[in-house]
Amino acid sequence: MRLDEQEVVASTRRNNVSALNQHWMPASARIPLNEITPALLREVAVSTTWGTPSIKRNSTILLRTVSNTAAGGGRAGLQPGQGDQVPRPPS
Repeated sequence: MRLDEQEVVASTRRNNVSALNQHWMPASARIPLNEITPALLREVAVSTTWGTPSIKRNSTILLRTVSNTAAGGGRAGLQPGQGDQVPRPPS
């Protein structure tokens, strides 16, 4: 899914792009989508310095939303981090 297809205001889009680029892309940008596994996402989540629990929670929710939208829209061959194995934010 392309972020420019989301119906969000410009500031939200900028924040979403920033969160993805800062936290998720360094570890996964060069990996083919069908090779991104729940284990890889857990490794990234554990090794990332998040700053605050809310940054981790919001970045994880954003990644899950983008993944679900891409998979549901037929843009991805499979859903990265499929299922309940996707790192979930703390309750």
